[in-house]
Amino acid sequence: MRILFVKLSSMGDVLQALAAVHDAFEAITDLEIDWVVDESFQEIPTLHPKIHNLILPHHRKWRTSPIKYRKEIWQFCKKLRSKRYDLVLDGQTNWKSALITFFSKGHSVGLDKHSVREYIAHFAYKTRLPVCRNQHALEHLREFFSKALNYKKPDFSPSFGLKIPSLDAQ
Repeated sequence: MRILFVKLSSMGDVLQALAAVHDAFEAITDLEIDWVVDESFQEIPTLHPKIHNLILPHHRKWRTSPIKYRKEIWQFCKKLRSKRYDLVLDGQTNWKSALITFFSKGHSVGLDKHSVREYIAHFAYKTRLPVCRNQHALEHLREFFSKALNYKKPDFSPSFGLKIPSLDAQ
């Protein structure tokens, strides 16, 4: 199963998302995950050995002058649409991530109008899932992944599946 996971920022959110990603890898053996993440945080997803590819938007720079960076934006869109995914999961649920999810190739999955971070985002999804908002963001994302990928949410403490590079290797 090929998944595109959209979680752009912030550093803490990207780190916490690794717990949900690791749960998914544990539950589904043939899973391949590509991740759309802000260029500033691109090293974090690579700490998980099973993340397949990264797609890096430079959205912070682009918003300053979209006309000036139109070629870069076009290249990003081409890369984003170069592969068809079984599911495109929006873990950020704001308008920027929803736009990326909407333009990706694959069945888009996000949160319903009561669960999203920004209300407008839910319009971008073909499947909208309810997830309890009254829980830690890490558990919120773990629940979203389990519902989107149809496995039982683990009831044990999260594991992040990190492979930290050795300092001796430098």
